[in-house]
Amino acid sequence: KKAKEVYGEDKDRLNELIQRSSDLEREYKTKILKLDEDIENYERLTRNLKEQKESLDAHIYTEKSKLHKEYYDAKEEAKKAIKAKKVEESHQHLNIAHKKVVEIKTQTVKEVEAFKVGDRVKYQSSKGEILSIKGNKAFILNDLGMRVQVNLALLQRSGNPIKGPSKKVSVSVQKPETGKISLDLHGQRSDEAIENLDKFISDSLIAGFDEVLVYHGIGSGKLSYAVKKYLDAHPKVKGYSDAHPSSGGFGAKVIQL
Repeated sequence: KKAKEVYGEDKDRLNELIQRSSDLEREYKTKILKLDEDIENYERLTRNLKEQKESLDAHIYTEKSKLHKEYYDAKEEAKKAIKAKKVEESHQHLNIAHKKVVEIKTQTVKEVEAFKVGDRVKYQSSKGEILSIKGNKAFILNDLGMRVQVNLALLQRSGNPIKGPSKKVSVSVQKPETGKISLDLHGQRSDEAIENLDKFISDSLIAGFDEVLVYHGIGSGKLSYAVKKYLDAHPKVKGYSDAHPSSGGFGAKVIQL
């Protein structure tokens, strides 16, 4: 009987231990599952933070690159503006120098013949016939078939001298009406542009300019072609080339006279 009692107590204790072991196992499994879930959440959060950081880094890099490009472009534009201003100022100084030469010439009083429409005249190395006279300027059709405007003080008789004594008058050489060392043909039709270019070249030759600048733009290329064709045929044009990029590049011509 006593042995049965001892056995019964051991059996109860064993069952209790088994129950406690089962409870602990379930508790540990629950904790492990919770821990695995926490780890997974942590890893997911870490991945999200990493992706956000990479996205932010890429955005910052893009913005920095954009700012660097804007800064570089602004610096290049500033250089071009400074260079263009220097070129413009050099043309202005050259123009002023030519004007001073003309002003010096105006101080010389010379004896001028009285001309009339139809007279054959010579100016520099060109010859032609007077079509009309307005004030102290004559419109001449030269032997190349081009109409030019010339100050009477620059003309010399070439054939058919007039009868009677010549009148002595005091005159001064005036600068060409353009008064510029550059011409802008943008937006003009080809025929209109060539007419203005012809007068500009004539005025520049009279003023003694050695080099002038003509802006024709790029566009469809028709005006550029017309300008080159005219310059190739002009006897007084020594040569021409595309302008410096800061002065118009392919859309302008530097012309040597």
